[in-house]
Amino acid sequence: SVAAGAKLCAAGLMYGLGVLGPIAGIALFATQACRSMGVNKNSIQHIFSFTLVSQGVIETPVLLVVMMSLYLLFTAPSSGSYTELIYLST
Repeated sequence: SVAAGAKLCAAGLMYGLGVLGPIAGIALFATQACRSMGVNKNSIQHIFSFTLVSQGVIETPVLLVVMMSLYLLFTAPSSGSYTELIYLST
């Protein structure tokens, strides 16, 4: 139905757009971490431990987006009132 297709498109867009920011942040952070490890060879242990914690913090929005898209997929009704609203608005 139209509502089920709209629900799938919304969940896919939510996941696709919600992941772009953290991916860019992880890429920039990993680039700088590797560069600083190459420059400061004595501080690799400190940089590595900070990198692990920071990667986890940067990754948290992805988990939120995954949970929201799964919530949308499995709890939003794909028939009934939503389909009536779609047909009435056209």
